[in-house]
Order: sequence, then structure tokens, then C-alpha cells
Amino acid sequence: MQDYFEENLGKFRQFLDSLKKERPRIALDADEVLDAVMPLVVEHINMQNKKDYDPYNIQEYPSKERGFLGLKIEEVDELFDYIWLNEAHKIRKIAYEDPIIEAKKFYDINVVTTKGERIRKKFEEWLNSNFPKARLEVLTLQKHADKSELDFDIYIDDAPRLINKISENKKKFLFLVSYPYNRHGEISNVADVKNLEEAMKILVDAINERGK
Repeated sequence: MQDYFEENLGKFRQFLDSLKKERPRIALDADEVLDAVMPLVVEHINMQNKKDYDPYNIQEYPSKERGFLGLKIEEVDELFDYIWLNEAHKIRKIAYEDPIIEAKKFYDINVVTTKGERIRKKFEEWLNSNFPKARLEVLTLQKHADKSELDFDIYIDDAPRLINKISENKKKFLFLVSYPYNRHGEISNVADVKNLEEAMKILVDAINERGK
């Protein structure tokens, strides 16, 4: 495990040295990085369609082309919105606040989400309730917008569609929070991490080592 961490740290240090920015900008994803909304979505699909998908071992990711677990993408979008609007109290926090606060000493961090404006207020209420000290600003994009086109240097995300987008632009770096649906081969500017805390530790350690 230590070798795996050191490999990712070395990979990111190389990127940071080439970037030559005083305060790099980070786009921090929400769903399945800060919060666990996907299991609730799967539970709803199971109830509605009499399925038995494992909410904690999902092998696919919602996409415009394929939908998700037999639903069209429009139906999936409505389900995500319904949960955020009506069941936000059930959505679990899956990250800790202190590592974000520590990383903010060296990086500009924004939560970047493609939830759309419809549920922005509900999401911000959830975020401020669960991460009150981090004071995270939210950038809300339209559903399925391409985050890779934004002016950010570093991404912390779980979306498989970002892998190819970021791999083609060596001026960007992706910390990919690992799930069964986003496995990939070796890429120089993509690092697999088990959670947000691991990504934040790499971000901070890289800065501290550069200062030695």
C-alpha cells in the first residue's frame, strides 16, 4: 500500500513541478466523493423495477448513451433530483473535513457539480451542514457538462468520462476515486485513490516536499 501511495505522490510531484503555479486550482466532485447518493439511487431502482442490484457494488456509471441499470438517462436524472430534493437527509457524508481545510492552505478548491440549478440550494444546504468549516464554494454546471473544459488544474472525481479527457491534456491532473465502474490502465496524469483523504494527503505532501 505504501509503494502505491509513493508512486502516486511521485506522479503528482512531477505534474506539480511542470505546472509552475503558486496556487493550483482544484475541481472537487460531490457525488461519490463527498457524498454517497448512488446507493440511494440504486435502492430506488430496485424498488421501482423489482431488481436486486447491490447498491454498494455498482459496475456501471450513468451516461447519456447507455443510461443506467436499464433506465434512460432522463429517468436517472429525475431520480437523482428527487433524492436530493426529498431525501437529502438520507445522503451520507463519505469524506472528512480537516484534510480539505489543510489542502486549502495551498490550493484554491471549488466543488464543481453537474447537478443543475434545480437542486443547487438543497445541495449547498447539505454541503454547509456537513462541511461547515471548509467554506467550500460551489460551481454548478448543467447536467452532463464537460468539466475538463473548465479552467482547473486538478480534478478529484469518480466519473469515467473524465479519464480520457484529462489523459489527453497533460496540463491537467486527475485524482480518480476508485470504484468498479471506473477502472483503467496506467496513465501518467491520472492517479487512482481510495478516497478524498488520500488525494488530499498527496496534495499536501507534494507541497511540503517541494518546500524542503
